[in-house]
Amino acid sequence: MFIHKLSFLRIFHSCFYILLLLYDLGCGKLFVQYVHFMALAGADSEIGSDPWTLDWRLVSKILLIINWAALGAILLGFLNRGFFRKIGTTLAFVFLANALYPNAVALFMSGFYLILLWGIVFNGYAFGVLLFFREKIGFIPVGTKGRRKMDEVAQIDVAQARELFETGATFVDVRDPASFEAAHVPGAHHLSDANIEKFVSQQEKAKTVVVYCYHGNTSLGGAAYLMDQGFQKVYSLAGGFELWKQTEKIES
Repeated sequence: MFIHKLSFLRIFHSCFYILLLLYDLGCGKLFVQYVHFMALAGADSEIGSDPWTLDWRLVSKILLIINWAALGAILLGFLNRGFFRKIGTTLAFVFLANALYPNAVALFMSGFYLILLWGIVFNGYAFGVLLFFREKIGFIPVGTKGRRKMDEVAQIDVAQARELFETGATFVDVRDPASFEAAHVPGAHHLSDANIEKFVSQQEKAKTVVVYCYHGNTSLGGAAYLMDQGFQKVYSLAGGFELWKQTEKIES
């Protein structure tokens, strides 16, 4: 990860998804009760007793179970951003199902058209964000979304990095801000979630870039990300800054 602090957007969306799932669970539970009431009233044929029509009771109960599971997943993702990289797309389609589900409620329950409207709007928004903008809002750490595998990134030692430094290569620091302020490679750029897009848009893609972290592990993900953004010559410093500072110049 480039940074470890929780962003406002991530906190906001996590809380929003939790509240939205509780809202969806409430709507689903209400619909199940309505279907049960209609069955007791002898209107079973209107809500799916025919084997050739959809059984809304079964659909509702299945969706309730899925929503409870999704709620637990959101809570796990709130603690670990990497979790969204694995199940974010699945969660997105849960919200898509919830966006379509209020249509069934509106069909059978007069006066629930407002739920139909809000259900489609909010769940549709949640679906879109989770499917297309997870990295933008901090659900996926910048530098880990790259399609390139980290084992495709070329690693260089300190001696090779020094040669590139002397020829004007761009050095990128992906450690936390406090560590960067304390000491870093002279002239290095510190990258975080806040400035990565600006860096990508302003830097020459043909220029050599050396990415470093503490020990040379996180920098692999950062280098892979920059390669996916079009940078042609990107290297990861093996051993990281801890090895560099033992023999090379640093600044603070």
